This record gives sequence, C-alpha cells and structure tokens, in this order.
Amino acid sequence: MKMFNWKRDIYSLIILLIGILAVIWNYPELPAKLPIHWNLHGEVDNYMNKPLGAFIGLIIGLAIYIGFYVLASIDPLKENYQRFNKIYKLIRDIMITFFVVINSIPVLVALGYIENVNKTIFILMSLLMIIFGNYTPTFKRNWSLGIKTPWTLANEEVWNRTHRFGGKLFMVAGIVSLIGTLLTSNAYYLGISVAIAAIGSVVYSYLSYKKIT
Repeated sequence: MKMFNWKRDIYSLIILLIGILAVIWNYPELPAKLPIHWNLHGEVDNYMNKPLGAFIGLIIGLAIYIGFYVLASIDPLKENYQRFNKIYKLIRDIMITFFVVINSIPVLVALGYIENVNKTIFILMSLLMIIFGNYTPTFKRNWSLGIKTPWTLANEEVWNRTHRFGGKLFMVAGIVSLIGTLLTSNAYYLGISVAIAAIGSVVYSYLSYKKIT
C-alpha cells in the first residue's frame, strides 16, 4: 500500500489541522481541568488536565492516521488492500473526523455551548454505525478492518457473505439507535443495537462457514 497519496491524505491532514487550530484559539478560555467522561445520567464523572484534555481526541486522530498505514503494511493479507484502497482510506478519514469532533465536545462543554453531552455523543456514534454499515460490504479480507472472526478470516466467501449481512445489520442498528436517542437520550438504545449487530454478525459468520465447508 502506498504510504502517502496527497489527494487521498490531504483531507485528514486538513481536518487535524483545523482541530488543532480550533483548540489553540480557544485554549486561553478553557478551565484548568476539562470534563472527559459522563455517566449514563449525563453527569461528569472524570476530568483531565487542560494540556492533555484539550488535545486527547486529536492525538487519537493522529494515531489513527499513522495506525492505518502501519496495519496495512504488516497485514498478512496486505495485497487485498489494493482492492479496496479508496474505501480503506475513506474509513480512516471518517474515523479521524469523528475523533476531531469528539475532541471538540469537552471544549464546547467547558465554554458552555453544549448541555446534553450524552445525546450529542450517542447521535454521533449512531451516525458512525450507519456509515460503517453502508461501507462494510465493500471491505476485502484483512486483519485490521471489518468483521474479523476465525470463520471470515479463513474463507473469503464467508467474509463476503458476513460483510453483506453485517453491513445491513449495522445500518439498521444505527438507525434504531439514532431514533431512540433522538426520542429519549437513553444509552440503552445504542448499547443494545451495537450488541445485537455484533453478535448477529459473529453468529452469521459461523453459520455461513458451516454451510459452505
């Protein structure tokens, strides 16, 4: 996999740069400690010192940017990445964007712009699940991205079938989670939806493997 492609990498780099500049711009107004975690009732239950708390999401985003290249280069199935290279990098871009947005939440909360943090985060995660579900059927067999079970990794047909099924399942789960969150702000919709989609995909991969082999 080519390590750097200006046209494909410029988006991630610009998003990271915007995130960094936004934090720097607001940094003087931030309190000494930033909220970084909220319980199921929307109450802050953990804080982080400003120097790290203001940039933690951006650090994760940068780690994702680097990690996607590293994982693709050491994957035993790395030749398959050329078959879905554009989608692989698109997923990277989406994840980086997600964490840049997540990084802004403690900053916006500290500045008084966001009140219902849980609802905001649950909506973002539901949308992420819908987007991932949409692209999941395009993933080719690999060890870093997708529904990785012993059965999908052992057989390409099982991989393809599972990702077609799992993609639909995650999209439906994301939609259910999104509707539930918009109506109630309840974390259970997200948690149950993710669990059903994940378990359903694993079970389907096992049954497909047994049927094919």
